[in-house]
Amino acid sequence: MSKNTLAIFFVSFLYTMSTSTISGAEDGMAGNIELGGAVVDLNSKSFKYGEYNGVNDNGVYLVANADLTYNKDVFFIDFRASDIGLDSRRLNLETGRYGKFKLFLGYDKTPMLISNNSATPLDGAGSANLTLPSDFVKGSQTANMINLIDNKKDVELSTQREEKSVGFSMNMDKADFKIFFNRDEKNGIQSIGGTLGNNGGNTRSIGLPGPVGYTTDELRTSIAYTGETAQLQFDYFISDFSNDNKYITWDNPFNAADYPAIARTSRPPDNRHQRFSLSGGVNLPLAATRISATAEYGIMEQDDTLLPYSNNINTTITSQLPRETADAEIDITNLGFNISSRPLSRIDLSARYKYYKTDNKTPRTLFLYVMNDMGGASQATETSGNALYSLPYDYTQNQLKFDAAYCLYRGTTLKLGYDHDIIDRDNRETEETIENTYRARLNSSISSHISAGAHFTYGVRRMDGAYDEADLYDNYHTQAYIDTVAATNIRFDNLPDMRKFDIADRDRTRYGANITLLPLSNITVGLYYNYTQDDYEASSMGLLQNANNSRTIDATFTPADFVSTYLYFTNEEVTASQGSRYYRGGVNKPADSIDSNRDWRADHNENIDTGGIGMNLNFMENVLTLGVDYSYTKSTGAIKFVYGSCFTPPYCSGITTTPADMPDLKTRLQTFKASVKYRLTMNTTLGLGYKYETYRSDNWSTDSVDPASTALSNVLTLSGPVSDYEAHEAMLTAAYNW
Repeated sequence: MSKNTLAIFFVSFLYTMSTSTISGAEDGMAGNIELGGAVVDLNSKSFKYGEYNGVNDNGVYLVANADLTYNKDVFFIDFRASDIGLDSRRLNLETGRYGKFKLFLGYDKTPMLISNNSATPLDGAGSANLTLPSDFVKGSQTANMINLIDNKKDVELSTQREEKSVGFSMNMDKADFKIFFNRDEKNGIQSIGGTLGNNGGNTRSIGLPGPVGYTTDELRTSIAYTGETAQLQFDYFISDFSNDNKYITWDNPFNAADYPAIARTSRPPDNRHQRFSLSGGVNLPLAATRISATAEYGIMEQDDTLLPYSNNINTTITSQLPRETADAEIDITNLGFNISSRPLSRIDLSARYKYYKTDNKTPRTLFLYVMNDMGGASQATETSGNALYSLPYDYTQNQLKFDAAYCLYRGTTLKLGYDHDIIDRDNRETEETIENTYRARLNSSISSHISAGAHFTYGVRRMDGAYDEADLYDNYHTQAYIDTVAATNIRFDNLPDMRKFDIADRDRTRYGANITLLPLSNITVGLYYNYTQDDYEASSMGLLQNANNSRTIDATFTPADFVSTYLYFTNEEVTASQGSRYYRGGVNKPADSIDSNRDWRADHNENIDTGGIGMNLNFMENVLTLGVDYSYTKSTGAIKFVYGSCFTPPYCSGITTTPADMPDLKTRLQTFKASVKYRLTMNTTLGLGYKYETYRSDNWSTDSVDPASTALSNVLTLSGPVSDYEAHEAMLTAAYNW
């Protein structure tokens, strides 16, 4: 829509609304319509500013919103529309008869702007076939691509999601029926990683502007019976996902030995998920007891055609794929049972049991891989480390939860809880983990001016049995290959001392407190503190510790009927430590893997401050309304290293540098908003708004790297750093209220 058209449309609407004599009360109409225009001034084009609404450059856009309801006897129509002039718009229409039936239609559009600072030498960005120009000079490294700059083409990375939905519900005395259908289409261009090479010395990578063409269809239906003491409901859900591009092919810009001229990269496969659910409950007269249960059965299937082992014409394939399609299926059983009761007026008790099991029916199959399409190298044989079995992962969870609440005295309640969680796993380093969690919470309204609360949780998770990396190693390698590994103490790909955080022994501590103060009728102050820490004390490598520490204060002050103010501030600190050991493979593996001088640890620390302050003023009985809001977010992240003696001169074999602490990662975002609304007539309101926003980011990993540049020898980049920006946005609107 052009600026002139927008201006004419807005003036016409303003005149109509200011002279209108429509009476909404007589015809049952209620709600409001808002129309206007906004002007955006950005000092530089930035996808970050309009990341989820599409506004990324200077321009004008339409402001259009509506919230309308029409009633006629027992029938109704509700219509809601928001952000019609933006790429992020929503429309909802609901109609029906009160207490009988309802029809729903919905439309939701959401953009995601990924990068406007991207470039590639490849033609066909966003298609499944990416090609190099005929005159492009390939190189073993990016510096050898002598006409790379001449062949660079700008490409904008973004996706657009559109959701269309329709639903119907009907009430039939004590029964309810609902059916809902939703289609989600996602299209656009996103960054995809392409990798070549088969070891750390010859690997090359490239950022690919790959296509996105996803469609997800979902159908939900349910029928429920609701009686005076019992309820029963059956639900069915099905989700179908399809991808327009099962893979993409791309011309390889690197000319290292044995690389394919044309490489191929797979994309997400088509799949289906179905779920059948039966749930119900019954109220018993004894001790105000309620019993409820849920039984669900789900089926997840994926049977796309498998891609060949290699796309390299110079690779000799001696053994074909073991099957043509994925033949993947996981069946899920979920059972739940809950009981709650109030045996005494001051005591509430509840118990919950959950059983969750996955049955992975995907075959355990041997694949004889060709690593990353490398030609000249033989296809893996059964005696090779690249001959690998696919593993059908499974787990079974049994969980019990008990809760008790006791009213100590009026306004004060103590709650205690205990959780017992057992998870059995297949094809993992340990078969079973057991976790016990203890919970306590105290809430109290101390007086009409003070209310407070505190909570504490402590959980202990332990492995039942040893952590056996070799057992997993033996599951996905062939026996023929295992027989070639002479030393049993090096039958691992991950160090035996490494612990995966989801199954490692863990102590989890959570606690917090809050207090709300009302010293005067026009002042409210809230103070909040929360702390969470996970300790992996039995892990010498892997995730060792992570913690989150947050403090918040917010306050409101209303000095007069026409003035209200507020402020808030949150400080959050996130820390984590991760450890490992640098070791090489082959003949160096036995000695390197047990040398503690090769140990290193990375300590992460991120500090985030978020604050804001605002004021609202109302004059002449809300004829004139003013609003001001300022918000500020600042984050600083640091990564520091602790390392063994091998990382200092004279260095150990295979190590040539000393790790240096990373520069701080810094982000700053400031937003100032001001608005004025003036009620022109009983039904018409004029609005004026202004927004100022600045964004600053210092990111050492991207700031010095341009798109499609030679900055990295073995990586052909696609995107550059996120641009800083300064934005001004002004808005003029008119609203009509029924």
